Amino acid sequence: MKKLLIGVLLILMSGCDLLSDSHSELSTSLELQNETIERLRDIEASFEILNNTGKKISFEFPSSCQFGFVISKGEEVIFDSSQEQACLTVVTSLDIKNGSRKVFEIDIPFQDELEPGTYEISAFLLEGYADPVSKTFTVD
Repeated sequence: MKKLLIGVLLILMSGCDLLSDSHSELSTSLELQNETIERLRDIEASFEILNNTGKKISFEFPSSCQFGFVISKGEEVIFDSSQEQACLTVVTSLDIKNGSRKVFEIDIPFQDELEPGTYEISAFLLEGYADPVSKTFTVD
C-alpha cells in the first residue's frame, strides 16, 4: 500500500512539472534599432517570441492586446503601454508553431522629449506567459 501511494505521488508530481514547463522553451528577445534617441517617438524596437517547445503553443488573451511594454528611468515609469493602448474587449489567441516566431513592432505615437539620461524599455506578453525582456537606451 505504501509503495502504491508513493507511486501515485510520483506520477502526480511529474504531471505538475509537465504543466509548469509548458512555456519554458520559449525564448523572447527585444531589439532596439538605436540605443541613443531624443524623443519617445524615436524608439524603434521589436519584441520577438521564438517557440522551441517541440509543439505548437497557444496563448489566450482577454482583449485584443497581446503584449505590452514599459519605459522607465530608474524607478520612474515614463510610459506604460497598458495605460495608453486602446484594447477591444474580445478574447483573442496567438498560435506559434514549433520553430516559428512572432514579432511585435513597438510603436510609440508621442513626440514627447525626454530628459538626458539612461532609460530602460521592457517588453512582455500579457497575462504573464513569459518573463519580461529589457534593454537600455540613452537620451543625449
